[in-house]
Amino acid sequence: MAITKQAADELMKKYSGEVRGVAILTDAEFVRKKWGVEGLNKIKAVASDLGYPIEYEKIKALAWYPLALRMLSLFIITDTFNMSGEQVEEMGYTAPKFSFLMKWLVKYFASTKMTIDQAPSVWRKHYTIGSLETQYNEGDNFALVQVKGLAFPEMGIKYLQGYFRRVTEFSVGKPVYCELTETPGEESKYYAFKAWWDK
Repeated sequence: MAITKQAADELMKKYSGEVRGVAILTDAEFVRKKWGVEGLNKIKAVASDLGYPIEYEKIKALAWYPLALRMLSLFIITDTFNMSGEQVEEMGYTAPKFSFLMKWLVKYFASTKMTIDQAPSVWRKHYTIGSLETQYNEGDNFALVQVKGLAFPEMGIKYLQGYFRRVTEFSVGKPVYCELTETPGEESKYYAFKAWWDK
């Protein structure tokens, strides 16, 4: 079902704060890889029809943009292509691969522990709102990630699940599993994830 103008207006009012342009650009790159330029043009046309044009080609990776615009981009993409939860998780999983900033930061951190310990500072480099808390358990090969102060719809949670899985894989160098372990609901603005890998 196509997103309505009213739904878009409500979404744009719902989210405050800003996000780096790289987050929006990874959306565009995912669509381009999966559905081609035609798919990206379709997303741009929907955004324009809703009154919130997204000119992906003009977005600068390190500039700040309204978080609401990024959430609208994600919403339009998932709605237009009728994406399942698994597909949204895949989108989140591929995002770090498209982000030169994330790849550089993970490469800079020398160990899995350092990568996980520094994740909260990486969050602050990407978002002006919300926070990230992490805990690394080296003996049992898992990490806990908590997102606080920012509400995510169900599709956003799936996106984060894939994203955290991929970033952890960058650092441990092997397949990682990730699941949502706790959320009292969107209004709580709290989400807990567990990422783990085989010894």
